[in-house]
Amino acid sequence: LSSSEVTDLVEKKLYEITQNGIMSDFKDAPLIVESTLAFIQEMKAKGTSLLVGVDTGFSELNRMTTGFGKGDLVIIAARPAMGKTSFVLNIVLNLIKQNKGVAFFSLEMPAEQLMLRLISSETSIPLQSLRTGNLEDEEWSQLSKAFDEISRKPLYVDDNGSLNINQLRSKLRKLKLKNPNIEMAVVDYIGIMAGASNKDRHIEVSEISRGLKLLARELEIPILALS
Repeated sequence: LSSSEVTDLVEKKLYEITQNGIMSDFKDAPLIVESTLAFIQEMKAKGTSLLVGVDTGFSELNRMTTGFGKGDLVIIAARPAMGKTSFVLNIVLNLIKQNKGVAFFSLEMPAEQLMLRLISSETSIPLQSLRTGNLEDEEWSQLSKAFDEISRKPLYVDDNGSLNINQLRSKLRKLKLKNPNIEMAVVDYIGIMAGASNKDRHIEVSEISRGLKLLARELEIPILALS
């Protein structure tokens, strides 16, 4: 094993011990039956609600997916300039307004540019106006209010553009331990994330995707990866 792989393995085991104590490799049938029954009872308590996972803020998407589930890796894929980031930011806004934490790994743009897009989405002030500071008095008032509200919300942004999958795993585990209210992570975007080794790019992307899926299961949160 490489040094980075050993570090990742140690961090994973420490996280498991911290969260759940020492876990056995196998779950026997009685334990599985018990946990499955508890799940069914939890769903019954929700009545006729179709929302099981994280609320996306989009009713039709909630209906089709029942919300993004714990352990899901959700790929948001589209051609460039099709609004992937804006779509995801609306989901992020919906979560943080409910005081549900979001970890956002912004490999493509600085945190400040990401915040400008969030503010634009929240206030409907055109992004270009925010970038130039060309705002009316009423818009300045909207901007001040939006900044005040978002500054109180559990949003955590890492804008290291050279982040690799091992670094992301380590950072997200530590953040989740420190802030248990983290309910979703976003990676923008998977195509420019560095691999952990010098392999062919398609192999690297496959390993990154697998790593994100395993991490989502480990932390029991959905991870959204733009592509």
